[in-house]
Amino acid sequence: MVDAATLEASCVRQIRGFLDHPAFTNPVAIMADSHAGAGAVIGFTMRMTPKVIPNVIGVDIGCGMVSLELGSDLRVAHAQVDTFVRAHVPFGFHRHSRPQLDPETGFPWVLLNERAEAVVAVLQQELGLKARPPNYSLEWLDAKCAQLGVKLNAVLTSVGTLGGGNHFIEIGESERTGALWVTLHTGSRNFGKRVAEYWQWQAEKHQAGHGKENWLAQVAALKARLAPGPELGKALETARLAHVEAGGGVAKGLEWLSEEDLPGYLFDMLFAQVFASLNRQTIGEILLQALGAEARDRIESVHNFVDFDDLMLRKGAIRAYAGERMIIPFNMRDGVLLCEGRSASEWNCSAPHGAGRAMSRSEARRTLQVDAFVAEMEGIYSTSVGEATLDEAPDAYKAPALIEAAIAGTAVVVDRLRPIHNLKASDEDTQ
Repeated sequence: MVDAATLEASCVRQIRGFLDHPAFTNPVAIMADSHAGAGAVIGFTMRMTPKVIPNVIGVDIGCGMVSLELGSDLRVAHAQVDTFVRAHVPFGFHRHSRPQLDPETGFPWVLLNERAEAVVAVLQQELGLKARPPNYSLEWLDAKCAQLGVKLNAVLTSVGTLGGGNHFIEIGESERTGALWVTLHTGSRNFGKRVAEYWQWQAEKHQAGHGKENWLAQVAALKARLAPGPELGKALETARLAHVEAGGGVAKGLEWLSEEDLPGYLFDMLFAQVFASLNRQTIGEILLQALGAEARDRIESVHNFVDFDDLMLRKGAIRAYAGERMIIPFNMRDGVLLCEGRSASEWNCSAPHGAGRAMSRSEARRTLQVDAFVAEMEGIYSTSVGEATLDEAPDAYKAPALIEAAIAGTAVVVDRLRPIHNLKASDEDTQ
């Protein structure tokens, strides 16, 4: 797993904050690519408890990778492919002008409702929670969008969009077979963000009643009833522990959902995860069209999600079970590892989702040089190398050798994809 010596101080503080928090009572495994995140540590895994904090999974619910094998006889016209992809896949904050899927028939409503029934059974069996599943449909989505404060059309037209930051499209060559693969990284777009923010707000409201004023009132009542001495001390300590257990005094942003609200969040989580996978599928079809190819193989790894098969929370981490393949990307220069899991329980049957940042985005922009970035990308076709993506330069990420050595206990490397073409969002895409 992670070597604590490789973690920045802010990441160590976040991990300690989690371990001291009443919601984190199951074994925690931190991945080798771990680094501090906005509100929650990246590279975190733990089996779910009844105290679920939406900010732990975060805003890009269901974010992940899919790699498609294209074969070894394909010739890539790089400039033509780049132009076609950018014309047909919106990057950054952009969306399609119209939905790419018929919302009645293009969404897997039947599959969603089947999965919801399975989630109900798991929650009852594993956590003792009773829940009624939603009836997923276009009408459900319309009502959900109204609840979350986002327009239905905005959600529908975001299917088939990449986003910005570390989201990417990359064509790579298999080291083992010479076959070309295309890999893409994206998630649930603004819908997942709205889900996370809405339910974290509900968690904050739930625990507002366990705040400082409540605690001070309890202390005053105990002091009025009991004389100073051992009995008062014991009563205060009992009250303090109960206060913390109920959510009082927890760090801002780490409030957990009430038992009544938890199923609602998990059902929205389920939809967002399927939405993210559908987004990747839609982009994948556009990429196959751009390349004039058919997919001969497909691997998908998700890294911000609740795994309803094993109830594992994975933030910046992927499933790593024996017999299952997975994708671990490094950076724009060093490509992607194709791996198989080992079902290592001490890793929570998980693996890193990538190389992990070695420096923050602001630090990368401040300290890295564009000339060095351009030199590092020599031999890889990309219209995405420049000032706008300096925070995505290879040197902004941890060394691939460090990650590969660290994952030996949880993953078997079966192939490497060396990049020949990389696409990311540019300044124009984020306007």
